[in-house]
Amino acid sequence: MEVLRKDIQNYLDRYQYERAKIFGVSQSAIFYALQRLNISYKKTLFHPKVNWLSRLIFKLKIFQYEFVEKRPIVYVNESGFAVDTPRNYGYSLYRLTCCQL
Repeated sequence: MEVLRKDIQNYLDRYQYERAKIFGVSQSAIFYALQRLNISYKKTLFHPKVNWLSRLIFKLKIFQYEFVEKRPIVYVNESGFAVDTPRNYGYSLYRLTCCQL
């Protein structure tokens, strides 16, 4: 059980079937183990690869072009395919209510 807990701490975004393959068990065994560890599936709020500093520098450049230099910004949509898709969910401990304390 501690090995599973460490795996969850190190790799929050792995799916249950991925963990099952690593540990050589079924997906349902991982599901029940997570219940015993009191760990639930939660949505993450931010993209895992976000870089706040790069984003800030980009926004400052846009501000400089639009408002300081009075140059218009033209956006061109060139839709494509993502190399990988971000995982929107991860695992966390269940919240304890006042009755459980």
